[in-house]
Amino acid sequence: MNQAESMTTTAIGNMNEAGYLGGFGRRGFTDEKCINELVANSLDALDRCDHILLPNKAILFCVNKKETYIIDNGAGMDNDGIDNMWSMHRENHASHASRGVSGVGAKPATSNLSNKKKVIYHTKPVGSSVGFHIEVPWDTIHAQGRFTGMITKREMTQEESYQFHTEREKAGML
Repeated sequence: MNQAESMTTTAIGNMNEAGYLGGFGRRGFTDEKCINELVANSLDALDRCDHILLPNKAILFCVNKKETYIIDNGAGMDNDGIDNMWSMHRENHASHASRGVSGVGAKPATSNLSNKKKVIYHTKPVGSSVGFHIEVPWDTIHAQGRFTGMITKREMTQEESYQFHTEREKAGML
């Protein structure tokens, strides 16, 4: 037995989530790049609707002191798409072309643009009767320095589903 074979091997390496989260503002994710990332995600969702006859493919931006939101009438996400979107470095568009930053962009984009405040997503896959409410508590995530297991999803309530449909109807997206 040689010296290397007799030495104890120890597994090392981990993910410092607090450090990773803290780097969102230092990795080149300017406000402009963050906005571009979210627009790219909406455009990708619209691209996936090429086979569906929509009267008006559109993205609507609403920005005011109380809230900022982006509404599109793209393909929406199913359960797997939502899980992929909020899994760090897991690309959500592996099976088709996309404009996004492979599995990273939406996280720093929403964190930075919300000023580390809670973000809510509503999404409904085209052709599905079930929509989803995703809550991303960036304030808590950054305060605790923990990303894993912090994001929640559930089916939209009837009221949320009605508002989701009404917003798109008023914008001429249906």
